[in-house]
Amino acid sequence: NNQQQQQRTITTTTTTTTTTTTTSSSTTSSSTLCEQATDIVIVMEDSFYVNWETSKQIASNIIGLLTPGSDKLSVVIYNSFASTLVPFSRDVNLAEAAEKVESVMSMGSFVMPAVGLKMANDMLAADTSPNTRRVIIMLLNGDFHTFNMLD
Repeated sequence: NNQQQQQRTITTTTTTTTTTTTTSSSTTSSSTLCEQATDIVIVMEDSFYVNWETSKQIASNIIGLLTPGSDKLSVVIYNSFASTLVPFSRDVNLAEAAEKVESVMSMGSFVMPAVGLKMANDMLAADTSPNTRRVIIMLLNGDFHTFNMLD
């Protein structure tokens, strides 16, 4: 049961791409997240209840799967309000983004997930890039869930 809790899976909506991240060893099973250009917002909960180090590790692993210049990324951190750690851009330096995630300190507060989700949704809704998959990944209490934003 403990091993089941340590392993989490990100599954994209395509039938050909499944990426697995194992939090205990920080390994991944593929080198890219999606074959299609992806607008992705990682939304991280900053609360008393979340395993902050695990969340940062998962977010860094996801960032490492993105394709520079093709995928668009933002990282949002929320507790009772939301803030942008990594601005929404296709030109983001992925190594610098991962470093920002790894170095951010937790404030450990009470949370309102809706504020983080709304900020992420607003970012994706404002982008009208054609043929782009729009994905929000929420890191909640050490667990994460994937939401596809349909047009």
